[in-house]
Amino acid sequence: MSRSPTNAPPVIIGSSQALKAVLRDAKRLAAADLAVLITGETGTGKELLARQIHIWAKPAAPAGPDEPKAPPSDRRELAKQGREDATNADDDPRPFVAFNCAAVPENLIESELFGFEPGAFSGAARKHRGLFMQADGGTLFLDEVGDLSLATQAKLLRALQEGEIRPLGTERIVRVRVRLLAATHKDLAEEVAAGRFREDLFYRLNASMPLCLPPLRDRRSDILAMVNFALNGATARKRERATSRDRNRRHLKRDALSLLMTYAWPGNVRQLLQAVKNAAALCRGKAISRAAIARALGMADPRNEERGDVTAAALAELTERGALAAARLRDVTGCARKEGHAVLRELQRRGNIARRGQGRSTYYVTAGERVLPKPNPPAPTPAPTVTPPPPAVVPDLNSRQAELVATLPVGERVTTGEYGRRFGVGRATAFRDLDALAEANVLAAVGKGRGGAHVRRPAG
Repeated sequence: MSRSPTNAPPVIIGSSQALKAVLRDAKRLAAADLAVLITGETGTGKELLARQIHIWAKPAAPAGPDEPKAPPSDRRELAKQGREDATNADDDPRPFVAFNCAAVPENLIESELFGFEPGAFSGAARKHRGLFMQADGGTLFLDEVGDLSLATQAKLLRALQEGEIRPLGTERIVRVRVRLLAATHKDLAEEVAAGRFREDLFYRLNASMPLCLPPLRDRRSDILAMVNFALNGATARKRERATSRDRNRRHLKRDALSLLMTYAWPGNVRQLLQAVKNAAALCRGKAISRAAIARALGMADPRNEERGDVTAAALAELTERGALAAARLRDVTGCARKEGHAVLRELQRRGNIARRGQGRSTYYVTAGERVLPKPNPPAPTPAPTVTPPPPAVVPDLNSRQAELVATLPVGERVTTGEYGRRFGVGRATAFRDLDALAEANVLAAVGKGRGGAHVRRPAG
């Protein structure tokens, strides 16, 4: 239960068409001084809308002198119980009292709503002003009204129709003037059909014309404004269009915002605000990362699954071809350039692969394979610890090709220019020789254009 001042600032943030339609109807109903039923999924902001209606409503005077205002001692006691804001009790003529019907046991709801006199029941040592008396001249908001029992519903209906209540333990009738706002996540029409909700109370609450708050998935255009408000307070509402370029305040990275925009949000606005606050606590700097948002939502970063697929493709390609360039990985998987390089660097860091070459000629081989110096004159001598693999059985090899196959270790690269200089042939002849060896699965082509080369494949 809570009681709020009437001069509180507006609390609903958003400019989507779905939200504007609800607020437009709410403002009209607020001026008509009618009971209003607010429906919507959990976390959509039903109590916030009720507070906004209370702010828009015309002031209503208390019912009369039947029930004098509680003395300061009573107000302090009520504040301790969480039923009244003691700091605003003296200067707030329009109280807003909120009560969750599902949070109190059924045998205590009647005493909470209508109050009781000393000795009304065991343990009632002093007088208690019920919620209707606390909200006299203002607004009473009953959340989860669909959870009330049929007996309590009958007493609530009389209080609404007659404007009268009778506290427990007394025959005295107390007149009150209260604007009732109710909320529920249930379908009250189905509850009436099932006999769990009174039909007369259904119509008294204007349940046939409720205010239905849209779920967050139907108003995704409001997500950025709510995130900015959650991170930076009320001043962010004036800068809803600010982007991550404003480094002086907390903000989301673009990929983090993309994750928020595509998430299903079963908990709606409540889940969004809590997730953003949790993610902000996990990040040290001003920028909130996608990984922090994913962790706050209790989900794995979807990019990790995509990267796992690219990693598996890279390892399979290395096993089949013996060498792999980033361009080849992009052609095979369709991944972005940065993503392909990130996967290869991560495999290199783990020790799965080794990097060879520089610049555009960079390629990767399985870790542990020995790479000898380039066979430029004078011809290099293989290290004693490395035994060159036997030449592959390939038909119709000329002398140049046979010598290359016999001396080029597995994983070593050779370019067209190197081949031509070594054997004294032109570029076209060198290209034909190397291309023939690639077609015979002796060599593997890596890279493209001037950065392209051929790498010796494993035997067999």
